[in-house]
Amino acid sequence: MNKALILIANGTEEIEATTLANVLRRAEIEVTLAGVGGKLLRGSRNITICADVEFEEIADTAHDEFDILILPGGWGGTLIFCEDSNVQFTLKRFDSAKKMICAICAAPLALDRANILLNHRFTCFPGIEQKMSALGYENRKFVVSDNIFTSQGPATAMDFALRIVRAVVGEEKFLSVAAELLYEI
Repeated sequence: MNKALILIANGTEEIEATTLANVLRRAEIEVTLAGVGGKLLRGSRNITICADVEFEEIADTAHDEFDILILPGGWGGTLIFCEDSNVQFTLKRFDSAKKMICAICAAPLALDRANILLNHRFTCFPGIEQKMSALGYENRKFVVSDNIFTSQGPATAMDFALRIVRAVVGEEKFLSVAAELLYEI
């Protein structure tokens, strides 16, 4: 079974975190929500999110235990991801192993801080690219560049989650989950 690790922090965009977790679980991808800085966190719209585990407890082995690393956006959460040494180390480990790394909204900034976007195309919430050193920005809803999957924001979260499902578990499961969600293809 594929295992996905979704990081959350204070200031994470709730729509993105919960939509990604929900859709991936529907696709029978094992999802762990890991809280950076605690287990009970406040999202960007002041909604409390409870992580399954504190990231600090699993950070040392995350690159071995999980196949997919996902960073939802939200400005406050993104800044934490940029500054947290465990997050930055884990991003680098996933990238060196060519494991799937997914980031949406402002979160691609954390990938930029880990220097893993330098040879990739990417997208992000419009305007965030101006804060980055990487030059591969494309103003599109989704960009896939090797092992890096990026998307623009809350309104693209459902589509982004389904694209991850399609890439990880295939067309048949994608179609099944899309139908269950009443998603129009």
